[in-house]
Amino acid sequence: MLVVRRAFKNYGQTMLPGSVVEPGNIKRVKTRIKDRYLVEVDEHNIDKWKEYFAEKYHVSIGEPVQREAA
Repeated sequence: MLVVRRAFKNYGQTMLPGSVVEPGNIKRVKTRIKDRYLVEVDEHNIDKWKEYFAEKYHVSIGEPVQREAA
């Protein structure tokens, strides 16, 4: 799951911190991850990021989506 860490514009929309986004809907997703606008959240680090977003932005993020292996 990708979560917005820093606000940015994407196709004319403002992506706000704490928003869960799909990689296909983000322009230049690899660059956004590298520049830390987006963070990858999974079941191993969800507690750390929940605390970060609650403390800094006063928002809560959802649980990571479990994907089935094909």
